[in-house]
Amino acid sequence: MNNPKQISKIILGALIIAALGVGVTLTNASLNQDDIILTGFTHSTSENLPGATIQIEQSPLSLTFSDLITTDNDLFSQDNKNSLGTSYSTNTFRGANNISWAYPPELEKPATSQRYYMVLKPYACKLIPQSLYSAFAKSCLSPKYIELIRQTPAYLASIGIDKPDGYTIAGRTNLALPMKVDIQSQAGIQFKPTEIKPYLSIPKEVYDRLKTNNPTVLEAVRLTNVFYSKPIRVGTAGISQAQFNALPIDSRLDLIWSGKSAFQCAGLRDMWLEMAASSNIIPKVRRVGAYNYYPPFQDLVPYSHALAEFWVPEWNKWVGIDPWYGMMFRLDGILLDTTELTELSAEDKERVEMLPIVPKIKQYTQSLDGKKSYSSLSVKQNAPALSSKWANGSYSMGYMDYFNTVDLGASMSASKATETTDEPKVN
Repeated sequence: MNNPKQISKIILGALIIAALGVGVTLTNASLNQDDIILTGFTHSTSENLPGATIQIEQSPLSLTFSDLITTDNDLFSQDNKNSLGTSYSTNTFRGANNISWAYPPELEKPATSQRYYMVLKPYACKLIPQSLYSAFAKSCLSPKYIELIRQTPAYLASIGIDKPDGYTIAGRTNLALPMKVDIQSQAGIQFKPTEIKPYLSIPKEVYDRLKTNNPTVLEAVRLTNVFYSKPIRVGTAGISQAQFNALPIDSRLDLIWSGKSAFQCAGLRDMWLEMAASSNIIPKVRRVGAYNYYPPFQDLVPYSHALAEFWVPEWNKWVGIDPWYGMMFRLDGILLDTTELTELSAEDKERVEMLPIVPKIKQYTQSLDGKKSYSSLSVKQNAPALSSKWANGSYSMGYMDYFNTVDLGASMSASKATETTDEPKVN
């Protein structure tokens, strides 16, 4: 026992055992999905360098290592498991903490978007060989993270926006988030029942694709087709929202078809709701706000979209509809509502059929000089991919990443001025 080599081995063995004990303790506190919670995000500037701070809640026993990484690849995709990117900021902390960093100056200068990952691992990942504890190795190889899409001041200036601290957009994350939403928190739309609706038969190719004769579904689809029977102007220019909403339905459609006003997803959705709520066939409808997280944090822009749902009495359920992208959602032959989308597993979200309910998405933009740029795309060509992707320096969030949480508006219906038995027709 007096041999120095034997003493060194004993000491080393004791240290390894102690480290393993720490690793097991930290692992038990770090493997569960809800053990690290993102509670806030704020932009900050220090010596004219834009930066950010995220607020983290975790067990006081957890000693965590954070790493801010920038990369042109998808850090956690199946195809890029070994693509580590470049580390710019590291930190070690225990329990609740604020993690602050400055965005790299060299990446703030180019007029391009950047992608960052804030990666959080148990600190023992740096100390213990992964082969010694398989469950612990899993937490090291599949760490907690939040993906951040950075639009720098230089990038924003290139598109005419002056914002010294830039924008940071929330991407994907496997951190726990405060996603509790008060049902029916969205304000209802105030409107009068419309007596004049443009009539349009459902295109046969759409009818055949639906595989249902349910009159409520057919009416919801018919109303969506009204918008894209002609190219609609998209964007933010046009008359004020109050002036627009005060006009009859047919006058508003003429405005967005003629280019005197324009739509974005929420504006088109709200007009669809008004038309559908005034229908004699659809009993009730409601707004849907879809978010990758909710409620929003200060300075962190959520990935969000505006949709709707309508009630199908024969099925005793809500059905989701996206008038902007011209589609509904079907899985294993069943039309889904948006809450069901949030409850799907990652594998089932990849199997969701984005069911086209219009033949073409006909849109155009109009520049300040009056020039118009037209497009006529299929629903699948126009809609985002199901999963997020980064290609050619541009980042696109996946459509299913909207559906981490949904904010549902109050149900709406309108008193009918006259009763009718008209049913949607197919041509």
